[in-house]
Amino acid sequence: MRARDGAVVPIAASTAILKDEDGAPIGGICSFRDLRELHSLPLSQGQVRDFQGMVSKNPRMHEIFDLVETIAESDANVLIEGESGTGKELVARAIHRLSSRMTKPFLGVNCASLNENLMESELFGHVRGAFTGAVKDRMGRFEMAEGGTLFLDEISEIGPHLQAKLLRVIQEREYNRVGETRARKTDVRIIAATNRCLKDRIAGGSFRDDLYYRLNVVSINPLPLRERKEDILILVGHFLNRTEEHRSGPRRSFSPLAMQALLEYPWPGNVRELENAVERAKICSRGELIEESALPMEIRRRGAAGYRGAGLSAEKAKGPEADRVTDALVRCRWNRKEAAAQLGVSRVTLWRRMKELGIKG
Repeated sequence: MRARDGAVVPIAASTAILKDEDGAPIGGICSFRDLRELHSLPLSQGQVRDFQGMVSKNPRMHEIFDLVETIAESDANVLIEGESGTGKELVARAIHRLSSRMTKPFLGVNCASLNENLMESELFGHVRGAFTGAVKDRMGRFEMAEGGTLFLDEISEIGPHLQAKLLRVIQEREYNRVGETRARKTDVRIIAATNRCLKDRIAGGSFRDDLYYRLNVVSINPLPLRERKEDILILVGHFLNRTEEHRSGPRRSFSPLAMQALLEYPWPGNVRELENAVERAKICSRGELIEESALPMEIRRRGAAGYRGAGLSAEKAKGPEADRVTDALVRCRWNRKEAAAQLGVSRVTLWRRMKELGIKG
């Protein structure tokens, strides 16, 4: 479409026939979706880099890739701070694979998964009789990762006692198994990660500042997906076709409306959430072109404002019931007979519910 100032606006149009209770056509509806965000992405600028399983064309992500390559050969401790789903463990594994420790173990521990006493045993091991249930000696993660890398995920969740123990390991390069007096030497590189701001934890008194600075020799902050939207198209293609290498026939793709919905969604779960959404869409769609209706409901709702603007009264159409009815209508392209069948009601009942909820169409 062309705007008043002469600018060309890329759109996607969706049309449907409106029918009465008897199924006779009484009119039509056409809704438009503004695709300027999709068309404005710098698709032709920058180079796509596939770095240790991470794919991006964002310059700031490329800087992170370069930093990983630079620090990998050192033994410096690394702190990775970022939102859930941004690939913190992928960064940690990349550092390990590019380091001189690559032939040694890479072990990960979720520090939020156990209470402090059990986590101490998990990290350092214990001797027989150290506590109830300790029927034999057990190696800890530090001992199992000897010579390699230990990835401490959710480091912000460990308590004060364990923070002191971990600080000693970093400073002295030695530790004690739980219930043991003999000190054991360790040669392990520590990479810690958190989705919280550790400086806020320090200010609140729940995290030691000396431990923070020992862990944070090098800091890496992977970008959330909403700050690297140009990567959405690349990642969608990567997730969509990576398991279809052995399939016969053409590769599948998303429709412009579906892709616009993916771009409009804020992705609080970041790349992990995008991967799950693509997998769901693949399962729920059998055609070569995956439509918006195959996406999860929360993503469709985010991008359905264009439909609702044409077919809803904003004052009335609110609440889960209105969303449920509207989603059924959108999926059926406003064919009330098909929508009623999906909802398990008659056409007359659907028409009454639309009137009560203020849904026009």
